[in-house]
Amino acid sequence: MSDRTSMSVIVYFDREPSAEEGERFAEISDTYYGEDWGLGDPDRHTLSFGVQENVCGGSQEIFEQLLKALPDAAEVVVWEDPKYEWLGQVFRWKHGQEEPFSAECDANGLVVLTEIEVEKILDEVAPRPAVDAVIEVRELRTKLLEAIGKVPA
Repeated sequence: MSDRTSMSVIVYFDREPSAEEGERFAEISDTYYGEDWGLGDPDRHTLSFGVQENVCGGSQEIFEQLLKALPDAAEVVVWEDPKYEWLGQVFRWKHGQEEPFSAECDANGLVVLTEIEVEKILDEVAPRPAVDAVIEVRELRTKLLEAIGKVPA
């Protein structure tokens, strides 16, 4: 038997989701015994559910089903909680993004960067004279945001 963990799903829309989109979403939620955990942002049009137990690694399958079923969503976020010595996995896609983002995460779906990954990002930012410090900080900010999948599409 595979290890199991909990998962969270949030789909954001730029408008009220249509009845058909709601039905497609509910069908996916029902397939995984989804429960209303009150996820998402109350100021945005949101569909969401949580899953108490699903196979570790199963979040990718749910994510791919949502992308296919709800292609007009503004953003799709699915993550699974860490289990034992493994970190969780977050999948995120914003409308207009060519490729979905995926990374290891904590139980809140927040990307976890290792010391080695941070050092690599810092090494990619070329040191500049003090006059260009603002440019260097902007470049570092952009690279860090890219590393956690937060750069606008």
